[in-house]
Amino acid sequence: MIRKQCLCAGILSFVLSFNLICNGPLSTLLDVLVNPVKEVSAETKEEANNLITDIAGEGSVLLKNDGTLPLSSDVKNLNVFGWASTNPCYGGTGSGAVDTSNCVSLLDGIQAGGYTLNQTLIDMYTSYAEARGEAGMTAVDWTLPEPTADYYTDEILDEAKEFSDTAVVVIGRSGGEGADLPTDMKSVIDGSYKKLAETVSVTPENYGYVKGSYTNNGDYDDFDEGESYLELSNTEEDMLDTVCSQFENVIVVVNANNAMELDWVDKYEQIGAVIYAPGAGATGFEALGEIINGSVNPSGKTVDTFVKDLQQTP
Repeated sequence: MIRKQCLCAGILSFVLSFNLICNGPLSTLLDVLVNPVKEVSAETKEEANNLITDIAGEGSVLLKNDGTLPLSSDVKNLNVFGWASTNPCYGGTGSGAVDTSNCVSLLDGIQAGGYTLNQTLIDMYTSYAEARGEAGMTAVDWTLPEPTADYYTDEILDEAKEFSDTAVVVIGRSGGEGADLPTDMKSVIDGSYKKLAETVSVTPENYGYVKGSYTNNGDYDDFDEGESYLELSNTEEDMLDTVCSQFENVIVVVNANNAMELDWVDKYEQIGAVIYAPGAGATGFEALGEIINGSVNPSGKTVDTFVKDLQQTP
């Protein structure tokens, strides 16, 4: 009797599973296997892209706004600072990775809002570094290729101020499965970070969570001892110092997959607005320009606390 019941249960399980694969929610996987050349219709692609844009726009978070946003309709030109503006994070690592070959870029998204961007700055960043370092499941290059202060010459800054009195600063941080975010970037820079594997794993050679690397941008360390990946680098601080000393109207776009430490926002009175725009997928950045001009309401909320100040008063 037991054997017959087991046999019946096995047959029933097979029939149910087969039905789910053929006619249920798993049928799309079968379609891909049986008919791999099947094309998605242009209408379906358009609907999907529009949905991504809507989610990214309304899901973005306005972390600060003192009345700077939306920008006046008179503002047509924008200076966009920060290397991450030319190489934003579209997704994360591992399963969160995104094919960026056909993505709407962050700069294209701002332009879609009706703005003209300072091409001199764009050219400077793209010539400084073409792409981010590899961020895979076994090792991550945490390098933030941010041009050092000497790149912002008087000529570049004078041209930028003549071009527009408004600046947008983009700060980017990757993240995802397969690696821990370093809490001490100085140890990543000097290589001691990898030694953590010896204390947390019986097979350090196979432990990929701390197999990170970092290349400094100048003849100094980009991070001081004890500074985490979710804090500003010294080079980014120099860039912000330069921008905020030259422009009264500054908007910050935080393009990060994790909650960054934002204590530095209150240090610059010129920063009037902060937009949290994490990985936007294929077309999400198309909403960024509409957030800036007021066509889209960034009504998202954070799912975690963004720490403003970790320093404790004695």
